[in-house]
Amino acid sequence: MDKYNFCTLEDAPLIARQLIDGSGVIFSYQCSEHTHTVIYISPPATQIGNLAYGGQSNGRYCVGIVYRGFFHLDLMREQYATYIAEKLNLPEEDAVGVTEMLNAIGTALK
Repeated sequence: MDKYNFCTLEDAPLIARQLIDGSGVIFSYQCSEHTHTVIYISPPATQIGNLAYGGQSNGRYCVGIVYRGFFHLDLMREQYATYIAEKLNLPEEDAVGVTEMLNAIGTALK
């Protein structure tokens, strides 16, 4: 945690442990020099029926950014900032930081 009690990359194993234990996690994170965001990640959920925007969410983690966007991601695979920017409706600068955290969590999940 940083001096504001926001999560840092060093907290990725703690976040991963909660996800492995089946708990959703919500935390603040400084994703760029001037931006703090709130991220929610839930363990993989079961999809029922088709999603309005397409895709299959089964076995994927649901990731949401407060006031921005929500999408299902395979955190066991490397994420890329351009994809995260598109799917979570983030400016490129913020997407870089969020992607860094998601990849750190994914590494800790393995």
